[in-house]
Amino acid sequence: MIRQLVVFALFVSVAFAAPQNRERRIVGGVDNVLGQVPWAVSLRTLAGFHFCTGSVVSNWYVITAAHCVAGRAASTIHLVLGRVTLDGLTGMNRQGFRVVTHPDYNVNTMQFDVSLVQVSVIITFSTTVQSIFVGNSFIGEGLPAKVSGWGSTSQEIGPTSNNLRTLDTTTISNESCRARHTEANAARITSSNLCTNNGFGEGFCQTGAGGSLVWNSQLIGIASWNVPCALGFPDVYVRISEVRDWIVSVI
Repeated sequence: MIRQLVVFALFVSVAFAAPQNRERRIVGGVDNVLGQVPWAVSLRTLAGFHFCTGSVVSNWYVITAAHCVAGRAASTIHLVLGRVTLDGLTGMNRQGFRVVTHPDYNVNTMQFDVSLVQVSVIITFSTTVQSIFVGNSFIGEGLPAKVSGWGSTSQEIGPTSNNLRTLDTTTISNESCRARHTEANAARITSSNLCTNNGFGEGFCQTGAGGSLVWNSQLIGIASWNVPCALGFPDVYVRISEVRDWIVSVI
């Protein structure tokens, strides 16, 4: 019951017919302790406003959703690592140096919604800051996975949760995913996507966009979109196995 009442923002909801009406939230999940999700990164403006989640994939790069950083100069992206609370004083701070977006990213269909942010100073690994292994296996249905990020604490758009949260979820087939979305949104779900099954009051939405979907200690998805948010519709991710070669070529 409590799990279904807590909404934690891990995704940008994107309306196909009206892409300007985007929400970013997530429902369900539990608070993390420091070091439990050491790859999690808070992407912020220079003024300190958290706008998306990312994941450390090497000493120099953080992966996130392309729509999170589209139109932003790399130097205006502030990255905070090694922290589970947004208002904490500990952790590691880095500045963006370069943004590399997948060459096939489509802002209208949200295909290949993935970017890599190179930092200006090397990321030093510790017990609280680590990279996540970039998965290379095709992920089928029925696998238990975890999505992590910061977000709203209710299904309505509201203040972002101060705590990094993780939600247990399950992968589903793309066929099942399409069947549970509207016809217009179903057309956007292709082999480059991966979906998860969520009950009412569970899923990602806003400032959790770009966050990690993890199975068996490996990154399998990047939080991309869901319409509407946390109302029982499957969440849609970038399928990492489809973009792994590109990731490796950059990092």
